[in-house]
Amino acid sequence: VSRHGSRYATKDKQVVYMRQVMQDAVDAGLWQLPQSLNWFSDFPDGKWGQLAESGLEEQMAMGARMAHNLHKLFGTGSISVQATEKLRCQQSAQAFLLGLKPDLSRVKTHYDICPLGQTPSWQHSQLRFFDDCEKYQRFKDGDTWETELDIFEAKHMNMTNMAKIMQRMFGKIPTKEGKSRELWLSYQNRSVEILQVVYALCQTQASVSHTASQWCSIFTADGLDTISRLEYAEDLSSYYEKGVIQEPSNMACPLAGDFLNTMLTATNGSSPWQPKPNGRLRGEASEETIASLRFAHAETLMPFVQILEPLNGSLFTPLTAENYDASGERLWRGQRLFPMSSNIQMILYQCETTPEYRVRTLLNEGEVSLNACNGEVYCDWEVVKAFLRKVSCDEDGFVKKCDNRTMCV
Repeated sequence: VSRHGSRYATKDKQVVYMRQVMQDAVDAGLWQLPQSLNWFSDFPDGKWGQLAESGLEEQMAMGARMAHNLHKLFGTGSISVQATEKLRCQQSAQAFLLGLKPDLSRVKTHYDICPLGQTPSWQHSQLRFFDDCEKYQRFKDGDTWETELDIFEAKHMNMTNMAKIMQRMFGKIPTKEGKSRELWLSYQNRSVEILQVVYALCQTQASVSHTASQWCSIFTADGLDTISRLEYAEDLSSYYEKGVIQEPSNMACPLAGDFLNTMLTATNGSSPWQPKPNGRLRGEASEETIASLRFAHAETLMPFVQILEPLNGSLFTPLTAENYDASGERLWRGQRLFPMSSNIQMILYQCETTPEYRVRTLLNEGEVSLNACNGEVYCDWEVVKAFLRKVSCDEDGFVKKCDNRTMCV
């Protein structure tokens, strides 16, 4: 399962906000970076949320690497492709297949890509489970995780360093009373908010252009500490809102069940555990399916990584408002773990000399060991199967507890 590739900003909210800040500052004679008025070229109207050229290149390259690394796999058979209703996910699927294409001359491709803006219920449960989960939406709209973020911002944002960056943008405080001075003071009061927007534009522009971002240049050398703190605030937010602390914590278990179904079908020829949308079981899946490819979102991958527990659980050393100073070596870094085109792969191998199967798990194409595998990269299929059943099924093997109708109320 892959996150979509690099995309343009999903909404114009941050662009509109920063344009207004800049225009007001220009009108008041405060803005110190006149060249930055042309820095919005990577945020074109009409392309909000669409895949950027860099995102197409990422997905094509990833598909090409898979074709090269698993060249024996793509001989004959069929590929299952799933993508959510978002255009960037569908574009990512198409780009990935272009990367695979040289090895697909004898391979059939079965698309399970729904019309734009329409997502069937089964796909909501597997790839966009966060949309329909009322319990998660209540948690997201609550103030538990926001309180933690507020505490961090109040205690650990370095106002001295931030003031230097703000001065670079807005100059020194006007000495005369009047609208310019009032506006300057209002900007200082909103410095965290403004710099968070600048940092978001910096990240998006760097991702889209794959070059040095003009917005990032605002932070210069003495802004590195501020970038570190803004990054931690972002990680703290994702840790609570989308990852480890979100409720229900097993929200991604239908996706784990889908991975289980795919490998059961490959090893047994059918999967008695595969649920239909109405809750009944089915076992009809193609014996010829050689790969199941899914294209979704960061909100899909973060909870999924949580329940897989890679790296023996060390990924989830708690992030809190109070432990920033000890967080330098933390593994939960959104920009490293869940960048655009981040992905999780489970590759099933059949041993040549014995009837055994092994499962190799990759996080962003790097080998990791699931917690259940005790450090083994090529993990015994029986161990992986038992683990996936544990996180996706109840004791009877029925996927009741992974049904949004029961776990999300």
